Amino acid sequence: GLNNIPYVSINGTAQPFSDYLTSQVSTSYMGSWLRGKASVDMATPGIDIWNVEWVTHGNPYSTYGTSSQRSGGGSKALTVVDFDHLGLKLTTVGGGSSSGSTAVLAKTYNFFIVGSSVPQSVAEVSGGSTSSQSGAPSVKLSFKIRGYEGGSTSYSQFLKNAVWNINTTESLSFPGLDGAPVEVGSKDSYILKFDKGPFAWTSNGMSSISPDGLPTFQGEPIAHIGGQITWTATQVSARSGAGGTSYTSDIVSSKISPIFNYGSTKIWKVQTTYVG
Repeated sequence: GLNNIPYVSINGTAQPFSDYLTSQVSTSYMGSWLRGKASVDMATPGIDIWNVEWVTHGNPYSTYGTSSQRSGGGSKALTVVDFDHLGLKLTTVGGGSSSGSTAVLAKTYNFFIVGSSVPQSVAEVSGGSTSSQSGAPSVKLSFKIRGYEGGSTSYSQFLKNAVWNINTTESLSFPGLDGAPVEVGSKDSYILKFDKGPFAWTSNGMSSISPDGLPTFQGEPIAHIGGQITWTATQVSARSGAGGTSYTSDIVSSKISPIFNYGSTKIWKVQTTYVG
């Protein structure tokens, strides 16, 4: 199973995926039969034998795996990305990570819709309050960290088939050398911006002030961090409510494709993938 309840956003309203799927079962979009192949056997004189085929879809079902995109029988590893004062954390779905976090799995829900086109509510299926994603999700890293005593580390990478760990508006803080947290970046739905520095800076790039109160990265004080991390999908969203903050699983990828048609009416297969 998933650690958090899978959610979708339908016409801007977030709801549990199971509730949405249940509501669709009772509509005219599911369970309809379409005319298939027809043939006639006239081998016996005076007797015509007709074979008429009718087609419908199966019940919704779930599959587990270690990828969010499959083609030609192959698969691509999905990566969950996170970043904090300890460094960059990359967790491969179905495996472990350098940070020692718990292994995760991908779960794909498969259900079917019958109609000449996909209903708008289904086409807008997405995780939480995000917009619908198509194709493989991705994360882009583009930032630089300058140390208190000089030297710098740059992160510049485009990660395909990757999702950001959690969608929250909380700012990112690093522990200060004096023990107090120091804000180093701000977030919104699709970006983490390192826009709070510089914390210490001189014309020659070296810091001349006391390191007390400076943020630390991997145990060392830093003078500046600048740049950003952007993503197209998140594994989890934080939601505020009367009972406090809750966490829900977001769709990290989706695929909608026709699997059968009669005239203009089609049976559509809808696949939505979560990570947990």
